[in-house]
Amino acid sequence: MPSNQCYYCKGTIENDTPRVDLFCLHSFHTFCYCSMTFHNYRCSCGEDIISHALRDQIRLTERTADVMTAENAVDTLKATDGFTKDLRDLKKTIARGKRAHVALNRVCRDRRTAFITETRPFVERIYDLQKNYVKEVSISVEAKALRSESRSINKKLQAMERIYPRFKKDITLYTMLHLGSPWRLRCMLRPAMWKMKRFFRTKPRLL
Repeated sequence: MPSNQCYYCKGTIENDTPRVDLFCLHSFHTFCYCSMTFHNYRCSCGEDIISHALRDQIRLTERTADVMTAENAVDTLKATDGFTKDLRDLKKTIARGKRAHVALNRVCRDRRTAFITETRPFVERIYDLQKNYVKEVSISVEAKALRSESRSINKKLQAMERIYPRFKKDITLYTMLHLGSPWRLRCMLRPAMWKMKRFFRTKPRLL
């Protein structure tokens, strides 16, 4: 049975007030109903107000009305003196612009292909140098020493955390003891390969 309370604004629906009752048993003030769902075709509870077939028919009707409105506008414009000539000139201008766009794209593709062909040997040489230098850094005595020290720090931290549970990953405590961040102690000393690649990354520059 329809309710006497508006499901949208939660206000009381008086007997003399225009109302809308839906098959989901929710009732609305007519104004609230129009404000809530004019294009959604759904109740506030999520139920469909109309069937899918009727919704498709409404949308088709709206599109047909839009087409008819556009056709009337076109007929009105064509009946205006000078519009047909101006329209023809506009289409010619658009056609020239499209041809210019196609021509420029063709030139860009050709020049890009030539650029890639001519610079490929240099780019490959840069990649080879980068790979070799990164490898030299990763196997250097300094890198091995850093990895060893990093392991020692982690072992010492783990031992202290077992002995002093309060010490475990307490950022405030680390700061007061002037140790820095726990995360930095564990991660920043690790020689990251991506970071070394960034050191040797280069880009061609035009002076």
